[in-house]
This record gives sequence, structure tokens and C-alpha cells, in this order.
Amino acid sequence: MPNKYLQPHEDMYTKAFEDRVKEPIEYLQFLAWIKELIRVTEAQNILFNQLYFDLFYIRIVELFEIFNKKNSVSVCTDTYTLHVKQCIEAMYNVMTDDEYICLIYNRHCAAHPLQNGYDLFDPKGTKRDMKKSILIRGQIKQLSVEDVDKALHRVFCLYYNQGMSFEKTILQKLTPNIESLREGWADKANAHLMLMGLNKDSAQYKDLMSF
Repeated sequence: MPNKYLQPHEDMYTKAFEDRVKEPIEYLQFLAWIKELIRVTEAQNILFNQLYFDLFYIRIVELFEIFNKKNSVSVCTDTYTLHVKQCIEAMYNVMTDDEYICLIYNRHCAAHPLQNGYDLFDPKGTKRDMKKSILIRGQIKQLSVEDVDKALHRVFCLYYNQGMSFEKTILQKLTPNIESLREGWADKANAHLMLMGLNKDSAQYKDLMSF
């Protein structure tokens, strides 16, 4: 009976090694990302700190992006992955298109320090009509810079006129479904760690499971 545990340099650089290792590692990275998203969300609900908002925007949008393309995680059909997809769909449903665009915009500003806006005009004063594809609730839409600008202004006026904060409101809207990502997380993480042959006393196991 073959040894189920990985050995140093076992099957190195072969298709068999890649098939055996790549998917579990990528899924563990995915689980670690979810853990950090939950932690950031919990901290932000207590602190409402701008730094945590930046981290929140980056992590929540990346979670959406994982399922916007085919990869070793998005094609999984296990119970936990399907649960994550349902949570994401629920988050889409509580946001308007304008709020989603604003969320993506804030993510860009948080991830790219030099970006603080979109230029509506080129250096010669000519209006830009460049369009870019964006996934909104899983549907591809073509938006120009002006479309994004109008969406941001609509969100700003709506929230400002009602004395609301976009940051706090969007956090409150998404928090319940982010918290529900805990359901089944530990079982899935444990199964993958065991698949990788990690002992429960190992530092790697304890680090991921410290939730």
C-alpha cells in the first residue's frame, strides 16, 4: 500500500506530484484567505478603523474574484465550497449595482496607493470613453470611466443625504454572510491538512486552525 504522506522530493517535477499537491495547497490558501476575511470583518465591526477598511475591501473583492474565473477552487463541488458560493450570492443580493461598483473602486484605491480617482478627461481636455468589463453579480457589464463616476456620485449623494456612512453600512450588510463562512470551515481545513499529511501537532496545522 503506497505511503499517503509526502516525502522530500517525492515525484518532484512530475504530473503526478502536481496533481497530488497543487490543488490541496491552493485550497489551503483559499481557506486561509477566508479566515483572514472573517478576522478583519470582526475587528472592523469593533474598531471601524480606516486601515481595516482597506484590508476588508481587498479581501472581500478577492473572494468574489476567486469564483469569477475557473481555477482549482472554483470548480470544486464539495459541500463547503458550495456553501461559500451561496454566501457570495447572498452578498451580491444585498448590494445594489452602484454599491458594488463603489466597493470595487474602494478596493482599487486600497490596493494601489497611487490611485485616488478616475480621470474623466485626457490631458487635452477630451472626454475619455474607455470602457472596461466588470463583473456585477456574476454578469459582465461594459462600463466607461463616466459610468463609474456617476455610480460613485449616486452612492455618495444617497448616503450623505441620509446621514449614512457607506463604509459602515456595506460592512453591516455583508457581515452576516461573512460570519456564516465559518460553518464547515474547520472540517474542510482539517480534511485538507490531513490530505497533505500534516500532523495535528505541527506548526502548520496549528497556525491554520488557530481561529
